[in-house]
Amino acid sequence: MRESDAVEYARRALGAQLAACRRAAGYSQAGLAEVVGYSRSTVANVETGRQHVPLGFWKSADEAVHAEGALVRVNDEVEAAVKGSAAKPLAACAHSALSEDGGAGTAGQLAHTPGDAVEARRVMGMAGWT
Repeated sequence: MRESDAVEYARRALGAQLAACRRAAGYSQAGLAEVVGYSRSTVANVETGRQHVPLGFWKSADEAVHAEGALVRVNDEVEAAVKGSAAKPLAACAHSALSEDGGAGTAGQLAHTPGDAVEARRVMGMAGWT
């Protein structure tokens, strides 16, 4: 069964945020992979939304890149939407965690270079979060 476009976009946006946080924390993909106990190719695939990983990955990555729980929160919301148990639509959940209005885990807080912020906003816009 193919995931909905909204879920695909959400995974891509979450991956873009991981990439932005990874770079801001000074990690290469290989370096983060070593810290979280996964391969470099897994990190690369997660960053582009091509690979689904368990919660343990997100907890380890969130801690390693100092995302203060933002990556875990959005992953939880994506997973809830996939299971159909979300209390509100996926776009609303993700927007609340990665909003532009200064909420916890905003694109501006997580994307630490101009290029990262532009990419995060582009993907978030595709997912209907802006």
